Amino acid sequence: MADRVVIVGVKCAGSKVPASTLKQMAGRAGRVQGGDEGHAHYVVGMSEIDELKEDLENEDNFAVSSVLGFKEELSFHLLPEIVNLKITNYETALIWYKRSFHSFLGGKVNLKKAIDVLIDCESIIENNGRLVPTPLGNIASQLYFHPEDVKCWEENFSYIFESELEDKDYAIAWALSNVIHDRKQINLQDNHRALQMYKDETGSQGLYIEDGTYSSGVIWGNILGGAHLSKMNHEVRIAQSEFSRICRALKLINAKSAFWNKTDFFDNLSVQVRYRISNNLVNLCKIDGIGKTCAMSLYNIGIREPCEFKDKMSDVESLGNLKLLNTIKRYNNGI
Repeated sequence: MADRVVIVGVKCAGSKVPASTLKQMAGRAGRVQGGDEGHAHYVVGMSEIDELKEDLENEDNFAVSSVLGFKEELSFHLLPEIVNLKITNYETALIWYKRSFHSFLGGKVNLKKAIDVLIDCESIIENNGRLVPTPLGNIASQLYFHPEDVKCWEENFSYIFESELEDKDYAIAWALSNVIHDRKQINLQDNHRALQMYKDETGSQGLYIEDGTYSSGVIWGNILGGAHLSKMNHEVRIAQSEFSRICRALKLINAKSAFWNKTDFFDNLSVQVRYRISNNLVNLCKIDGIGKTCAMSLYNIGIREPCEFKDKMSDVESLGNLKLLNTIKRYNNGI
């Protein structure tokens, strides 16, 4: 490795990089090559020098702790060990914990409460003193979700299907967002209209919104063809990128736990998320070469399904979109 590190700037996306991260970057200097020292240089504006020095000299910025002191975090980390049969009962859970960094720091935890969290959300069962993972527990562990969120998704979508709300986009946004841990905390100051629409739509469908989930609900509502959002493209893209893993979890819940028989529904939902469309445009966007804009143009001239193309070719021609016209002709010939 090099014996010198140059770090240009101490901000990322407008936010300060933590001093611990800066120190970790500086620590790349001088390794392996030999010598007694390495050199790190920070290139910053004159106005940032004093603050940077203060941050690097403040020992509190480099304190190392463990999240296992929190019951929810402890349960999250216990579950994979139970799934992998490294923890089979309370005694082996204690042995596992005593090897943890939290224990090394002198921490104390209530393992029973953490295990009760897993039992309550049906990720494990206790059978004659033995801790046994359930299908939901296996899904949460495999896809690295908190088991309480996986249980929430099962309950939310079960309610959606039982209430016949699967064609209501805001109900689906609610089902995706109304969880305990996977929440997006953002400022909705510039998006009052989108927030109000989310409240109105879910309220009209009798859906209860948990505190702290409004931001996530508004984002999913936008992704599923709902109200426009201002200055939130980054958050929307993150949610879209996370959906493939969420959808895998939902399909596994469908196949191994809830047995909804809704594989086609989740396939269609994937198309919605990919194109950021409402459910009434899904079948049009399934055709190669037709995206959101073209699907909306077709919908606006009265075409709802691909089977209507042949009878409405004159309407398609009236759009003046040669590329779309050729795409539909190829589709018609393929049929």
